[in-house]
Amino acid sequence: MHGTYVVAALAVIVVMLPALLPIALACDAWEMRRLARTKCPKCGTTIGMSEVHRAKREARTSAGATIDKILAQGGIPRVVAVWKVVCPRCAREYSYRTDAPQRGLVST
Repeated sequence: MHGTYVVAALAVIVVMLPALLPIALACDAWEMRRLARTKCPKCGTTIGMSEVHRAKREARTSAGATIDKILAQGGIPRVVAVWKVVCPRCAREYSYRTDAPQRGLVST
């Protein structure tokens, strides 16, 4: 009986995955656009998509290095990627935490 539930759950996952993946990608794109449209609280300049992409790449690289280091030590990685977003006009640094309940730029 228990095995039947496991098989049914796996079947649901396999069937739903093609629908959930595009939704996840669309949510990520929407969040990136929203962040790119954010204005710097100091000077009012729009942050821009190129800066958001740069911050995301840098955070991914940094998180990957941290995960590799933790795995090499035999630990279990629990890493939150923090994006360091820099205003293109005034060079003010902001942090963007991907795990925050209310996502937005926080001055560092």
